[in-house]
Amino acid sequence: MFMKKILNILSLTILICCIAVLFTACTENGHKTITTDYAKLHNVDESEISFTCYAEFEGTHVLMLNGYYPDALSIEVVDGVVFNHSQIKTFTVYSNGEFYSLQEAFDSGLVTHDNLLTLREIYNG
Repeated sequence: MFMKKILNILSLTILICCIAVLFTACTENGHKTITTDYAKLHNVDESEISFTCYAEFEGTHVLMLNGYYPDALSIEVVDGVVFNHSQIKTFTVYSNGEFYSLQEAFDSGLVTHDNLLTLREIYNG
């Protein structure tokens, strides 16, 4: 009985990890494209840009720019889905050469409510 419980927990953990891998991370090519487009938009050198890609949903990338942000708890809420940040920062969404806030991406239909729920699981654990 105890062994069966452990196997069930391990199976669930593996399934969650597989789902997370399916939805996370930008490809190297996607990462390069985003970096180039962001540099052009903001007229900065590509070497000055660093970001973490949290999820990709059908070509739409949800990322967070790396840099100095004041340490303070902040909350980002989109369609009732809450994201807890440890610094004052928000998500940036990249799709088809354009950058959006997470709210704008949701309003435009680039990110669905289910995508938000998946992102919350990836980001907030």
